[in-house]
Amino acid sequence: MPLTGWPYDLQALVPGGISVTASTGAGHYDVGQTIALSAHVAVRGTPVAGGTVSAAVTKPGGASSSVALTDAGGGTYTRSFTDAATCGLYQVTVTASGTDGVTPFTRQDRTIAFVGVPGNRVGDPCKADNDNDGLTDAKEIDIYHTDPLNPYTADDGYTDGQHVALGKDPLLYCPIMRADVDGDGQVSVLDLAQVAGHFLETVTPQTARLDQGPPPRDNTIDILDLATMASYFLQPVTACPGGGVRLGAESWPAEALLALGSRSTTTGGGEPVGAVLAKDVVGGDEPPEHAAVTARTRQDDHRHRATSGSVTWCRLSGPRHRAASRARRRCARWRRAPRTSRAPRTTCSQTRRLPAARPLPRGSCRCR
Repeated sequence: MPLTGWPYDLQALVPGGISVTASTGAGHYDVGQTIALSAHVAVRGTPVAGGTVSAAVTKPGGASSSVALTDAGGGTYTRSFTDAATCGLYQVTVTASGTDGVTPFTRQDRTIAFVGVPGNRVGDPCKADNDNDGLTDAKEIDIYHTDPLNPYTADDGYTDGQHVALGKDPLLYCPIMRADVDGDGQVSVLDLAQVAGHFLETVTPQTARLDQGPPPRDNTIDILDLATMASYFLQPVTACPGGGVRLGAESWPAEALLALGSRSTTTGGGEPVGAVLAKDVVGGDEPPEHAAVTARTRQDDHRHRATSGSVTWCRLSGPRHRAASRARRRCARWRRAPRTSRAPRTTCSQTRRLPAARPLPRGSCRCR
């Protein structure tokens, strides 16, 4: 489709069965390459030989050149156009004259050719990289199959070119890259600070980068966005596994929650964001009514065990919207247990043991 301001060519069939079809071969050429001009002339399906065919080529600057096409047989006339030294749109008007056996005729057809700088395929023919993501249009189309007009095909905040430079697949969303809002290569406290600074705000075009998770997003900066970022705390973007991963379930490492809990950022209730988050996801053994839920979501909910003092703890992690709300309800219902109590070891069977010396977040509920 022609770009804005470029001409459209409308054609109409007229009686008589005389057809002239113009072509520029591939239709897209690099600056300096030869444009292959051709035209096919026929009368009621029968090729016309010995006709007079010429092409008027209008170059991007408005200058026009006229070339005569040579009869190549079978009703086809060809010629090479070598003066394609300027990038832009070349408009070609082919005029064919001949006879249908009784009556002379003259017919025209129009076509175009795009002449671009090396690497250009779409958009402005004078730009090799129309979306400025570090990859030429040709590489995006032919090699990586990304959108040459969208620098963020994976929509994780890193450009297609940055993905490739890091050895990652630019088609795959990487949550670590999304969490690295300042683009320094690692999820750090500075990234968390940027998001916390817009806590509970509706995203704008200027803050859309802070909204976490793969699309579709909720367009609100909330505790779930901070939780997602905390799950990748201190991880470099080079850690994106397999070139990138589409989120299905998220884990919330205890060390990330503790680091977030030490920050001064608070929720509306005055408690540190990290402490509230820790209370949501750290709990004791599961209540009976939760067993069925665990069985149903076994593939993306994981229990981990950590030991602190004389209490064994189980932490449930899974999709953020489910894990947070479930854990919050659980700790609100259960009464606090004495510190000397011990949760059944079977609750955390066949799970990974976390370091015993790691302290638990303040304000966490001990449930039995």
